[in-house]
Amino acid sequence: MTSISAASAQSYQSPLQKLQNELLSEVNSGVISSSDKDVLSAALTDIDSAMQSSRASDQASGTRPSPEEMKSKIDDLISSQVSSGKLTSEQATELQGVFKAAFAKWPRRGWGCRWPRRRRWSASRRSSARGRRVLK
Repeated sequence: MTSISAASAQSYQSPLQKLQNELLSEVNSGVISSSDKDVLSAALTDIDSAMQSSRASDQASGTRPSPEEMKSKIDDLISSQVSSGKLTSEQATELQGVFKAAFAKWPRRGWGCRWPRRRRWSASRRSSARGRRVLK
């Protein structure tokens, strides 16, 4: 039993880890220059901490942001990195590319996780022909 839980714990990656891995793969492939790696990595860490605090406040209020709201938050955080002088506009464009590539690789989980709703059996919508229940 311990080996199963240890294996599943090793396979889990946080959104920050997935973004860092995507950044490294883009640096290794030459899409992003290696001189920008440290700056972009620090920006990812700052954005992750801001998203974590935003998620905590969303959970406290009982709301979940839509994917569009999440994209808007990320874009705002990247532009705040540019306005504070931590990133150049070219680095911001590279960082947005990292987010796009990373989000394309994993299912909709992460900061704005949306679990599918459970379907409920409807007693009022039964099929009389075969006695089957119909899902709402």
